[in-house]
Amino acid sequence: MHIRQLNVQYQPGQDRILTRINTSAGQEFRLWLTRRLCLGWLPALRKVNAAAVQRSLSQEESGMAASDPQVREMLGEFQRQRQLDAADFNTPFVEAAPGLPVEELLVSELSMTPQPDGPTQLKFAAPLPGSTQKRELQAQMDGRMLAGFLHLLENAFQAAQWGEASDTQSLPAATAAERPTYLN
Repeated sequence: MHIRQLNVQYQPGQDRILTRINTSAGQEFRLWLTRRLCLGWLPALRKVNAAAVQRSLSQEESGMAASDPQVREMLGEFQRQRQLDAADFNTPFVEAAPGLPVEELLVSELSMTPQPDGPTQLKFAAPLPGSTQKRELQAQMDGRMLAGFLHLLENAFQAAQWGEASDTQSLPAATAAERPTYLN
């Protein structure tokens, strides 16, 4: 699938993030992402994006970055900003043509496979109702698209006021005695 456009927005009525993908073939896919899924996935996506940014540095920049971790971080941030500056965040999202089906998935599983010298492969999976089978959507994102997607996802995460992924992962688990009890 060749991605033409991405749109990521928080939907307060659903308390989910809706990711809409337009393909060059005119198809539209809608992926619903829950808070729980995003909390676990966002830190991993940041690491994959940082690695993709490091791979995209020129040979001269890579030589400078190898000598000092602080320089590597600054060059990586500069490259990420260059990718975001090249992205088009102003063009309105094009709705699917009338009559064409729109695929919707409530994503329950997500996997990423970074390619050594190529795009990152993302696989979104959702269970089929009343079945053990799953519907899957696979997409490949180059470094620029991955940086843009991460930027849009972080903006939606902030709009949702879900906090930072690292904030919630450090909380200790409550014991059975500490859990609240609800009565009807």
